[in-house]
Amino acid sequence: MLSLLFGPMKITNKLVILSTVIALIIFAITFTQYSLAQEKEEETNARLSNFNHIKKFTSDGKFITSWGSEGDGDGQFLRPEDVTIDSSSSNVFVADFEGNNIQKFDSDGNFITKWGSEGDGDGQFQRPWGVAVDSSGNVFTAEESGYRIQKFDNNGNFIRKWGSEGTDDGHYLHLHDVAVDSSDNVYVTDRDNCKVEKLTADGNFIRKWGSLGRDDGEFIDPHGIDFDSSDNVYIVDSQNERIQKFDSDGNFITKWGSEGYGDGQFWLPHDIAIDSSDNVYVVDSGNVHEKKDVCAL
Repeated sequence: MLSLLFGPMKITNKLVILSTVIALIIFAITFTQYSLAQEKEEETNARLSNFNHIKKFTSDGKFITSWGSEGDGDGQFLRPEDVTIDSSSSNVFVADFEGNNIQKFDSDGNFITKWGSEGDGDGQFQRPWGVAVDSSGNVFTAEESGYRIQKFDNNGNFIRKWGSEGTDDGHYLHLHDVAVDSSDNVYVTDRDNCKVEKLTADGNFIRKWGSLGRDDGEFIDPHGIDFDSSDNVYIVDSQNERIQKFDSDGNFITKWGSEGYGDGQFWLPHDIAIDSSDNVYVVDSGNVHEKKDVCAL
C-alpha cells in the first residue's frame, strides 16, 4: 500500500510522510470542530444579548429605549419576570426571578437601587415572580418558592410579610402575580391552588375565589392579574387559554378566548395589563408543550 502511495522511497520516509498527512488531517478536523463550536458560542452569546433587558415603547408601539444585560450587577438581570410602574414618580420596578432581587430604575432606565438576595429572611427572596406598587409607593412582591407576600417602602426597606405553604386562606402553593387596586387592596394569583385572593394592604384576608376547572370562575393555572378603571379584576387563565373578568368581590362578569393562533385566541397566555382607557393587553407566550391540570385538588 505504501509503495502505491509514495513510489520507490525508503519505508521510513514513507512512514514519516504518512504520519505527517494523518496529523494534518486530524488538525484540519479538530480546527473545523473548534471553529463550529466557536461560531455556535458566538451565536448563543448574540441571542443572550437580546434577553434579560427591559424595553420601553410609546403607546403605539414605537421603540424608545432599552436597558439591562445578562449578569448579577446593578442594572443587570438573570431572569426578569415582572415589571411595574410607580404612578406617582414613573419609576420602574423589576422582579428578577433568578437573581432574587427587586431593582428600581427611573423611567429612562437609569439604575436607582436594588434589594434582595436568595433566602427566607425578611427582605430576601425565593424566586420573586410578581411586583406591584400601591398609591403610597409601597412595593409588594410575590414569591413562587417562598409562598409569601412581602411589603416594602419605595426604597426597599422591609415593612411586613404574610403567607406560608398550604391550601388554606392566606396559604399558597405557587404564587405568581400580585396587583394592587385603587383602594390599595392586594390581589394575588396562586397557580397550584387555582385561586385568587384579595387582602388588605396589611395582609389581612378579605376573600378568595376560584377552583380547578373550566367553568366560569374556575381556573387552570391562573397567571397575570390587573384592573380596569372601575376596579374590575382581569385574570389570565393560562391553561384554559382565556381571560376572565370579575368585579372586585370576585363575581364573574365575562370571559373570552380559546386555544389557537387566530385573533382573540391564545396559547398559554402569561400576563395582562390595562391602560387608562380600559384597553386590555395580553402577553401570549405561545409555548407549545403538553398541557396538564396543575392545581391542587
